[in-house]
Amino acid sequence: MVRAELEGLAAEMFARYASDEEVAKLVAAFGQVELAARTENLDVIHDVMHAKDRLYGILFQGAGNPILTQMVGILQRRVTQFRALTLAQPGRPVRSVEEITVVVDAIRRRDAESARAAATLHVHEAARTVLGAIGHVSAVSLHAQPVGAGPGDGGGARPV
Repeated sequence: MVRAELEGLAAEMFARYASDEEVAKLVAAFGQVELAARTENLDVIHDVMHAKDRLYGILFQGAGNPILTQMVGILQRRVTQFRALTLAQPGRPVRSVEEITVVVDAIRRRDAESARAAATLHVHEAARTVLGAIGHVSAVSLHAQPVGAGPGDGGGARPV
């Protein structure tokens, strides 16, 4: 996955090259992600996405590679709906925070390899979650045919 590799690279570069001030900003932004994910409200998905966008902005800026930032920006715009679907899955916001905790802790220690591995794993876990959700929606759609409708008889799955 391209996004996983790019985010992993950004975490590695941030751990190596970010200033102490940038690390402090990242830690503070992570606190906002944590708060948003653990708050019970109707806007939790929006709040988490907004807080994560800020966190990632700091991460990519601190990585110091404008081409990397540009490439991830393009990908982020394309996967926004998938990010929302992922965060809508039960327990995912809290698991996401747990995964990002590992990234941030590695960055605090300036352990670039561990930061890269943790960031890559986080994206893979998010992808696994969204693919599971899409698979569930597809399975529901296939089983939602009207009575008597089947393949080849003009019937089809109702929209979900």
